[in-house]
Amino acid sequence: LLFVPLQFHCQKPFQPNDEPSTSQLGEVRGLGLIMGVEMVSDLQTREPDAATFKHVQRHAFERELIIIRCGPDENVLRFITPLVTTREELDWAIDLADRA
Repeated sequence: LLFVPLQFHCQKPFQPNDEPSTSQLGEVRGLGLIMGVEMVSDLQTREPDAATFKHVQRHAFERELIIIRCGPDENVLRFITPLVTTREELDWAIDLADRA
């Protein structure tokens, strides 16, 4: 029963909005704790932004978080969260990706 609340807890911070910290986030998709967050250079044209993805990936890796790329344009952050992940661990990973 903890699985469903964690899914929404994980996806909510990545939903696109007007805040500068999330202005390059396109579509957020996935099922459960497996999700993809699309990086775009422009929300209107949805132009893929692989450079931003690489920056986020490097930032995360330097802090011991592995983010895998996917998508034909290599601009999608792929999270495959273990089912034994705690809410605190999930918050740490989300905050780390957001700060990049």
